[in-house]
Amino acid sequence: LHILDKEFSSDRVISRLIRKYQIRHLYKRCYVLTDTRLDDRKRENLSSMFHLNLKGERGKHEKQIARKANIPHEAVIIYAPPPSMNLKEANVLVKIDRRAARPLSEWQNKEVMSLQEKFGKLWKFYVFVDPEFAQRFSVISAQCETLFEMENELPLIQKGQLSLFPF
Repeated sequence: LHILDKEFSSDRVISRLIRKYQIRHLYKRCYVLTDTRLDDRKRENLSSMFHLNLKGERGKHEKQIARKANIPHEAVIIYAPPPSMNLKEANVLVKIDRRAARPLSEWQNKEVMSLQEKFGKLWKFYVFVDPEFAQRFSVISAQCETLFEMENELPLIQKGQLSLFPF
């Protein structure tokens, strides 16, 4: 952090984020989507748009959410991991016979396939917001529901009605 702080000291947004991190003033979940209501296509679309940030969509949406909530754009962070984020172990190369090593996932092992399915369910799409603007969370949540056309699953998670660990 020290290096980032020195390197980007003239950038107001980065300096602000670093200061907040240093004092443990961490952004809070405001909107969450899980795989319980998303099909593979929708999850892929979210990941493509926001993880890979195709056409600058992440920044555009962060600014749009912030503008509607009347907060600074840097107070909003969209996080969409790649769908395969939890499946790295299944891609380890394995050599069982004389053929070339192949990813473990290609061996069609039932246990590996089961683990892939379970770990795939850990995927989450998040909109995080600076807790300084906690009074705006309900407005931001409603804005996200409209923008992403899906109901916020965070209230269900907080009530224990939607498990974060679907095993």
